[in-house]
Amino acid sequence: MINTLESPLGMWDPLYIIYFITLLLLVGITYWSLGGFHAKTGGEGGKPFLSGEDVLLYVKYARVEGEHALWGLREGLGKFFTTIKDMHSGILTDYVIWYIIATGIAFVIMLTTFMR
Repeated sequence: MINTLESPLGMWDPLYIIYFITLLLLVGITYWSLGGFHAKTGGEGGKPFLSGEDVLLYVKYARVEGEHALWGLREGLGKFFTTIKDMHSGILTDYVIWYIIATGIAFVIMLTTFMR
């Protein structure tokens, strides 16, 4: 059982914080499940907002043609993506080895950075 803690600022019980957070979550989930948190559909609330401009006036000029949303990224980094795709074999142990190597490199970088 968690007891009441005494500190220089008074007494407090950590369970009250857990109860309060749980109560807030339950109220929020209940409100959401009953139909709250929806965007306005009519009037000014239903219009798209872009820096205060009326976007609906410029919709026909704002369209960018393309076959894919990330076409430029795929085109610019095509060699990188093909190299990464060739490295992926689908074998789980290969992914684990890459994860261990990446974690080791991150660990070494953190150690050298924080040990200065």
